[in-house]
Amino acid sequence: MNLKKISFEKIFFAFLITATFSACTNNGTYALDFLQKGNVADSLKHYKEAINDYNKALEFNPNYAIAYNNRGKTEIDMENYQAAIIDCNKAIVLNTNLSSAYSNRGLAEISLKDYTKAIQDCNNAIVLNPTIAGAYNNRGLAESDMDSCQKAIKDYNKAIALDIRFTEAYANRGFMEINLQEYEKGIKDLNKAIELDSTFSIAYYNRGIAEDKLKDYKHALQDCNKAIELDSNSAVSFLYRGMVKFNSGNAVASVPDFEKATHLDSTDVAAFANLGVAKYNLKDFDGAKIACNKAIQLDSSLAKDLQQYMK
Repeated sequence: MNLKKISFEKIFFAFLITATFSACTNNGTYALDFLQKGNVADSLKHYKEAINDYNKALEFNPNYAIAYNNRGKTEIDMENYQAAIIDCNKAIVLNTNLSSAYSNRGLAEISLKDYTKAIQDCNNAIVLNPTIAGAYNNRGLAESDMDSCQKAIKDYNKAIALDIRFTEAYANRGFMEINLQEYEKGIKDLNKAIELDSTFSIAYYNRGIAEDKLKDYKHALQDCNKAIELDSNSAVSFLYRGMVKFNSGNAVASVPDFEKATHLDSTDVAAFANLGVAKYNLKDFDGAKIACNKAIQLDSSLAKDLQQYMK
């Protein structure tokens, strides 16, 4: 079961100002104003507002590569990956040296599981700008999904060396370390991510998984609770809290969390499978069979493993 990971391509404000002065002709001043408004809205996670501001910037300057790039980044935040790729393509046509556009396009391609293209785009970004931390981080994500764990960690190391406050890079490296069963290392990196951003819900539940593996159920439960407090619509947070409760011997308390996870995400295979196992342990054999059947419908490769819980 994969742990959740996340990445955002950082485009620093100073870079934006430097890159946009050339646009300040005719309507360029207005375009720059709306670009900067969009950047602020995006940083506050007001994504629709950011899109509207970038649209305005492009109305005033239709050849504004940075505006296309930044709108593409916001589209990624909104999980509109095809739209993001279209915007990054346009940015690259207008400015073939815009490294962040390649990196952002790579991130969108990762989300669409097109890892070969993603790595090539991140490589292009790094060639254009060897100090672009986000491109190393994004390439690490692609390598992680391709199970190239050591390559991924090497890229996360580079991203952190270039930007010691790169929250997502610490979290992603921690994720990889947990997958490699290096739980103490993973916790250390997730501690750093949380130190940099105390509202980073994903870091809390990933740290909770590491603590669960170390049988530190008290802290694991606290971290999962915090993740849910920060994002009550996160199915994976309820799934992991249910796992912690089950592993600590509280199968009864785990069932509502697994059920909540399935309600929030009806395609969560792990939630249905764990719900089936928990109900079987509580001798709710009919409920176990229903949950396991649903898991198998979603992923037929689980049939052999779950068969024992369907008797």
